[in-house]
Amino acid sequence: MARTDRRTKNTPPKRGASNLNKWAIGAFVIGVIGLVAIDELAGKLFFLLVAAVGGFLFARPYIMKGKSKPSDPQPLQQFSPAPPASVQSSSTQGRAQAQEAPNYYNQAPMLPNEVDGIPLAYQYQDNGIAMADQVVKDFASIKPGYAITFVPEPTNQYDPKAIQMHWKHGMLGYVYRGQMQDMIHDFMQQGLPIVAVVHSVDPMAKRITYSIAFYRNKRSMFRGAPVATGKLTSSAGQEAQDNISLCEEGEELTVLYDYEKERYEVEASTGFIGCLPKKLEQYGEAATYIIDELGETDAGKGYVIVGVYELK
Repeated sequence: MARTDRRTKNTPPKRGASNLNKWAIGAFVIGVIGLVAIDELAGKLFFLLVAAVGGFLFARPYIMKGKSKPSDPQPLQQFSPAPPASVQSSSTQGRAQAQEAPNYYNQAPMLPNEVDGIPLAYQYQDNGIAMADQVVKDFASIKPGYAITFVPEPTNQYDPKAIQMHWKHGMLGYVYRGQMQDMIHDFMQQGLPIVAVVHSVDPMAKRITYSIAFYRNKRSMFRGAPVATGKLTSSAGQEAQDNISLCEEGEELTVLYDYEKERYEVEASTGFIGCLPKKLEQYGEAATYIIDELGETDAGKGYVIVGVYELK
């Protein structure tokens, strides 16, 4: 048989309390009758006292119940500290977080528009950090705006391209595999600036996100008409599409011949974006290739048209 909780608001009062209420009502009624029936001042004062005591005893439980009722709890205020001065520059748009919970620290940090005179090329907000829940011990000590540094870990047995992420007091986790990992490696190898800061911290979920900006001087545009143009092939795959989405018109490309696949593969700074069409293969690796146009097909796929400039 299921256990029944008898401690409900409909539970009848205890017998002692009921008898006390009867005596209080009786005293109050007698006091009122006496006040009306007696003319002498001393008698009126006596019956007034009896009525007052009876009324007080009857009302006392309700008065005490009102005083003991707990007040409604107030919600905790969200804490959003300002980012350090080192990353407070001209504003950039950050994606607002929908979650508003206690112990959740969120403030889209402002990333500078240039570093040492080198302009901003790409920026990405609110990226996840791999293995943060296993590496970080004290999430509450980390706040939005704290600077992040990257340390390649080529000896990692699971991923030789692994990149550790650190803040001033220790490790935060790893960069997720894929596009972001490749971009960080590429910019670090070229000695180009990268700025990364903590974007948000959720101690309850043991989750940290970061914002990152890549800096690079715009590539000089070639003047005059190219000797040939063509649309890249083999660009429909997910890898190529992801990399195309990060390209910009005027960007110089790298062309390398793949002997196994017998084709000229084209790479941007972010990685593989397609292959040379047949009509451009005659120029091979001895020419300079520039992105003339970026667009999207009716099927929603990104495409790249390159211009060929022969080297003199």
